[in-house]
Amino acid sequence: MQSVHAKIGLAALMGAALVSSPALAVTAFSPTGNLNVRSGPGFQYQVMNQISANVPVEITGCVSDYSWCSVALPGGATGWASAPYLVTKGTPGVHDYTGVINISGKREGVVYFTAPRAMLTVLLMKMQETDFSHETMKDLVGEVANTISGNARRDFGRDFVISVPNVVSGDKVEVPADMRPFVIPINWRSHSAKLVVALK
Repeated sequence: MQSVHAKIGLAALMGAALVSSPALAVTAFSPTGNLNVRSGPGFQYQVMNQISANVPVEITGCVSDYSWCSVALPGGATGWASAPYLVTKGTPGVHDYTGVINISGKREGVVYFTAPRAMLTVLLMKMQETDFSHETMKDLVGEVANTISGNARRDFGRDFVISVPNVVSGDKVEVPADMRPFVIPINWRSHSAKLVVALK
């Protein structure tokens, strides 16, 4: 399952490095335990600490390719952990608009991109778009989800059946109870979105 999480660096489509911010923290844990926490984002950095199995930590940001995340451990220690080995509990919340992709075949589950209206508005302004209607917001999230879907098709190949994105507004996305979602926080300027991956 970890290799699937690693491949879902699909979020690289956003391309922006994430900024650490405690206000945007996501709670996660290591289901395997003894996950090394290093002084920097890479295996070449010194091991400073470890995350024990099922002990919650806060993800406060990630590098641009989402391979390493900055974490805050209980007791206040901080460092960097390999992102594919961190998972979240429960179903992560959604923002104003969410593009959902269902996956079946060799692996089953759901991948979704969710973003707040304010972030989408700024993205539309950067694209010199003047229509900020509800439908335009849904179209934008649909395009992002469609890009993720296309990348998934390319990376996973024929062993996976990937749905056309379904865009919802304000609705909760259901993740089956037997799946642990992995959250990739996407922080841009003062805005926060996320890519959620839940596969078994």
